Amino acid sequence: MSLGLGPSVEHTIITHPAVVDVLLSFAHCAASAGPKTRMELPLHLHIEVPTQFGIAESKLIDELPDVEQRKALVWLIEKLPKVSQIKAHLESGGKLKAIDCCSGAIGVLRWVVGSCRAYLKETKPGEGVQQIGSTSPSSMGGGDVKQFTFVVGSPEQEENFKREKEEAKKGNKNCERYPSLLAFHGSGAERWHNILRNGLDFTETVNGRAYGHGVYFASDSATSMGSYARATSYVRENADFKLLRAAALVELVNVPHTFVSSSPYYVVKNVKQIKPFLLLIQGTHTDESEEVEGQATERTNYQGNGDLFIHDPSLKVKPTYEHSPLTVRMPEKLIRKRFDDKEPDDQTDREILHPPVPPPKQKETMFRPSPPTRYGRLERLPPPTETSIVASKALGKEFKSIIKAQQEGDLPFWVDPDTESLYSWLLELHTFPPDSHLFREMKKHSIHSIIAELRFPASFPHSPPFMRIVHPRMMPFMYGGGGNITGGGSVCNELMTATGWNPAFCTEAVVREIMTNMTEATPPARLDPRSWDTPYTMREAIEAYKRVAQAHGWDVPKDFHKLTR
Repeated sequence: MSLGLGPSVEHTIITHPAVVDVLLSFAHCAASAGPKTRMELPLHLHIEVPTQFGIAESKLIDELPDVEQRKALVWLIEKLPKVSQIKAHLESGGKLKAIDCCSGAIGVLRWVVGSCRAYLKETKPGEGVQQIGSTSPSSMGGGDVKQFTFVVGSPEQEENFKREKEEAKKGNKNCERYPSLLAFHGSGAERWHNILRNGLDFTETVNGRAYGHGVYFASDSATSMGSYARATSYVRENADFKLLRAAALVELVNVPHTFVSSSPYYVVKNVKQIKPFLLLIQGTHTDESEEVEGQATERTNYQGNGDLFIHDPSLKVKPTYEHSPLTVRMPEKLIRKRFDDKEPDDQTDREILHPPVPPPKQKETMFRPSPPTRYGRLERLPPPTETSIVASKALGKEFKSIIKAQQEGDLPFWVDPDTESLYSWLLELHTFPPDSHLFREMKKHSIHSIIAELRFPASFPHSPPFMRIVHPRMMPFMYGGGGNITGGGSVCNELMTATGWNPAFCTEAVVREIMTNMTEATPPARLDPRSWDTPYTMREAIEAYKRVAQAHGWDVPKDFHKLTR
């Protein structure tokens, strides 16, 4: 699960139950620690706290004082069944809203999963730190250790790290061969909820800064995991795996001479040089005979065959695990599975949403929007007329953030900054992988961007926006097209329906994910070889969206009709 994205919370629970379990524990721990721990709370999401919490009448969590909000968050998380039980319920055909707990607890579950900006997956046997077995190292006491791969961290951190690494290679032959080094970072268990959303930084001083101002890393695991990854006293009783402490194995750009300090610890002030690699969790199973279902399947008939991480032999301080040379086998990349649709098809996309993958990572060039002559050929409806204070506030914040990122050259798409309404955005999707079919076909026809439209309902962020491609026209699915673009140009996957939408989703991340699916889905999106220059109409986009949603059993938002009239 990544960036607050994914096919749905239900799908994530079924496919990655151990990840969901650990995210709930991190949120529970952070909220239990009180206001001293930095934590964004699930406000403006209509999460209701019932009278059983000890209040005279039920209230939205927003209406409680800050301290009580955290207590309510802990209480709601503790009212959830174990993730393994929720998974079994979903696999038997049950609905998430039908599990035996209050609606507020389900809202918190959706928020915890949807707001996480790092994409974690549990490692398979043979992957990760090779010295870690079924028991914990001596520096961490008793219990088991689970390893999770950061398939992708926050989008900004990933992109910044890539740029720093490429810059370091210039004129540095050693860095060209060994671009990164590994080191450990330990933090209290209550801090990881925030770290998974905002990355490692040094805005808080927790353990002192004797060796300078920055983020501290150790070459030996015992230092970080034993001394700085403080054990938590806040135990979540309804966890499948009871969290005790957590640490990370991170990649650093291999330029120790630029660090604030490189001995006895690495102290890194430039957070762009940091990329989380593995998350190490120590804890205990609630039932030793019962592993979270879904993990056992991965352990069957698997032999780790990833490459070993090659350490730079010139490093003055060699990385170690429990004082022995650190050996790490790189986890395999996710394999995207094709959706086999056996139902009759018309010219709409029958593609099911794929697991999230990192968004396009290309350095931005100076983009110039299309001339008025191109826009003059397109059919556009007036902006939605129905608005609300909540939606306007949320959209204003998102729009401001996106325009700022656009001005800094950090987006693979362009948004018209002079839009006449916050409820209707005009986009140009312009940066796609050079090796993709879509990029090559756009180049062939001298198309420098794909024009799209985002329309937001008055119920946003509680209901999803509607997105459609306007120009050029894509190849229909039945003729080899795909990428979650329907035959009418609308974007229809579970994420963009009432079934899969989560109010915590970030619009920038949603658009990035849609662009990624356009080139990396199976099959990917392609231009219509004959009619590519014919713009789509709103009518065909609406009809195709409804057909695809109905075919997959996804709920169309209740106020969808108000968006498209």
